[in-house]
Amino acid sequence: MNNSDTENKITVLIAPVINSMGIALDNLEFLKTGKKGVLRVYIDKEGGVTIGDCEKVSREVEAVLDVENPIQIPYVLEVSSPGLDRPLKIPGDFRKYCGKKVRVVTLELWTNRLFSQG
Repeated sequence: MNNSDTENKITVLIAPVINSMGIALDNLEFLKTGKKGVLRVYIDKEGGVTIGDCEKVSREVEAVLDVENPIQIPYVLEVSSPGLDRPLKIPGDFRKYCGKKVRVVTLELWTNRLFSQG
């Protein structure tokens, strides 16, 4: 199973649990580092995420993952807010921040792309 499959399976397992707490699963990533892994779960809610929110989500997510066991190697679970540098990936992310000031970083300059196709 590759990382994308693992991330999708974990998302299906934990998103309903997190949502039931009035918190949204913003993103997650599973990184393998040799024989160990790191599961990073990013959560968000209206008004911001507190340390208490991270603790509660961590306990609930850990319980689900212990029962379902989707990760077959030792791993560390990290739960946090996506922070100020959160990526805007899907249309809902852009709608959520409509009317707010954002900084956009692109991988290539559009002007270079337009002029080089000439």
